Amino acid sequence: MKFKLSHIILLVLLSSCAGGRKQKSDVEEMKLKGKVKTMAEYSYEAEEKFGEIQKGKRLVETKNYHFDPAYSFDERGMIKEVVAYTVNSSIAEKTINKYDGNGHLIESSSYNFNGSLRSRQTNTYNNQGLKVEEGNYDAIGTISQKSIYKYDNNKNLIEAIGYNKSGTQDYKQIMKYNNKNQMIENVFYDPQNKLLTKITYVNDEQGNWLTYNEFTNSGFQSKKFAYT
Repeated sequence: MKFKLSHIILLVLLSSCAGGRKQKSDVEEMKLKGKVKTMAEYSYEAEEKFGEIQKGKRLVETKNYHFDPAYSFDERGMIKEVVAYTVNSSIAEKTINKYDGNGHLIESSSYNFNGSLRSRQTNTYNNQGLKVEEGNYDAIGTISQKSIYKYDNNKNLIEAIGYNKSGTQDYKQIMKYNNKNQMIENVFYDPQNKLLTKITYVNDEQGNWLTYNEFTNSGFQSKKFAYT
């Protein structure tokens, strides 16, 4: 399996930020207001008319374009179903989510246009509500990838290890935090536990980045931030 570092960075940043905080509903994350039951998205071409950008024709599905999704939410504001439609309003694919009594996503199943199962993801949580294991399975129930997560006493994600279908390590990630629970170091390793990338952060009192340093085998980059 090709190692995709960018995907892992995104995964862990999202997971670590959510660790010690109250879980937001999908409605809140999507910045919607009120008791939303359904939401649909439609994509159109942008056309210039009389010097202004206006809505044009509906976009037609291509291999680089995703189908228009329609979302259904439960009473807690969590996504329970996503149906993707083609431009002809026929079902292209469907995802069904299941949650436990605390609102944690425990299963997400994806189906093809004909109703056959495509893939399934399962999540396991500890008694603090933190996700400790994620399993991804194919249509016949064979595991394709598993990830194990560990946390410190402050519910900060400190380790993530991914395994492929053979049970061998795909990646490893180690995070460190300061006494304000702000991430200050994020280190990525390849399947052989060789260092790939090391990222260090300097934060202000509010947790905003002041300095971002990234070290890789190919070089080093540093970014500095200023706020008003």
